Amino acid sequence: KVSDDPNGEFYRHDLERNGVTLYGRPMHEDHGPTGTCVVMTTADAQRTMCTHLGVSVLLHADDINTDALKDSKIAYLEGYLWMGDDTRATSEYALQLARQHDVLAAYTFSDPFCVKLHREDFERISREYLDIIFCNADELRMFAGTEDLEAGARQLGSMVDLAFITNSEHGCLVMDHGELHHVDGFPVKAIDTNGAGDAFAGGVLFGLTNGYDPRKAARWGNYLGSQVVQIHGARLQNDYQSHIPGILHD
Repeated sequence: KVSDDPNGEFYRHDLERNGVTLYGRPMHEDHGPTGTCVVMTTADAQRTMCTHLGVSVLLHADDINTDALKDSKIAYLEGYLWMGDDTRATSEYALQLARQHDVLAAYTFSDPFCVKLHREDFERISREYLDIIFCNADELRMFAGTEDLEAGARQLGSMVDLAFITNSEHGCLVMDHGELHHVDGFPVKAIDTNGAGDAFAGGVLFGLTNGYDPRKAARWGNYLGSQVVQIHGARLQNDYQSHIPGILHD
């Protein structure tokens, strides 16, 4: 959700230019500014963020385009939305709509801190609504209460059909209808890890919506994640679809 201000206009035009439809009208800037985030990276490729959420905390159920959701293959929600009262209610409403209209519901745990604060709720919605979970190794450890990633992955597998657990250069684990698989990563020299998880999830969702099996989708996600950590910034600059045959060869 954005405001009717210069940052909001920038976000809207940027999304539209990249083929993303942004539903919902911008809020009048009297309600507050569009959210912003300053990301600081360090020499070890890690990052920290200074975020002002702005009007994004005012996301409500009437901002959801029901027709667009009904026509989707997968609804993808961020765990960060569980941090606010309004956005939490909106998230659950969207999950209910997805279930009602047979749309697959995918969810990312977003951050270990989110999991720490809302672990019981995350387990509840996993069992009630979710089909697909994305998380990284630290988020899984927090959720499952164990250092054993395979055991934690099996916990997720008891709740949802598909779970994808990223583990930096070690690739990822995939729980696919009760079966556990390891998918290798792509060793690279990372300079900025900002956007790695989003690139991975985007690659997986692209794969799943285009008929790839979960392991092949995860391999594509691993590849995109490995590419984005080699540049400064969270967005890949090139068209990577031409790489698919070479990366996903049988």
